[in-house]
Amino acid sequence: VRCVPELAQINLKRTWAGLRPGSPDELPILGPVSEVSGYVNACGHFRTGILTSAITGVLIDKVVNQETLPLDITPFLASRFDLLAVENQQAALA
Repeated sequence: VRCVPELAQINLKRTWAGLRPGSPDELPILGPVSEVSGYVNACGHFRTGILTSAITGVLIDKVVNQETLPLDITPFLASRFDLLAVENQQAALA
């Protein structure tokens, strides 16, 4: 408002900076990407990022160091979107 005084007259309902990237299914994307050697995802947490940062760090550390994971991250792999794409294509053809 100091820079643009006219903003004081604006009725602002909501703003969004988009600094909390999410995924289409609202689950984080974790783990390696088979198509790109050495690439590991740890993204898409949206608004739970601060809450899940500790477990994400533990999991990604174990993935990078090729250690046994304390839980199965298969539901969080990026490849789940490949399956969604195939299902959507099949549904469109039916």
